[in-house]
Amino acid sequence: MRAGLLGLVLVVVLIGLLVAWVIALVEAATSPRLTSNERLLWLILIALASFVGTILWFAIGRNQGTAVTPGWPDAPAGRPAGPPPAGTFGPARTPDEH
Repeated sequence: MRAGLLGLVLVVVLIGLLVAWVIALVEAATSPRLTSNERLLWLILIALASFVGTILWFAIGRNQGTAVTPGWPDAPAGRPAGPPPAGTFGPARTPDEH
């Protein structure tokens, strides 16, 4: 009875590790925060050192790379995302002045 339960626990753990490994590979391959060289290095590390590479990806790899500012596509770092403030590109106009 104990051997059967131990075998079941082992199978569940191995399936969990396999799922985590696949998720780490997909996230590393599709992360917009990584440069192409960083992406290649992470994919090699995750693929060749599966358990250690997966743990390292979830511990430090997800937060690595250049931050992408959501919203306004060309927003400089430190500027909130969104449209420019009123009056930035000329005087503010009322709807009647168009």
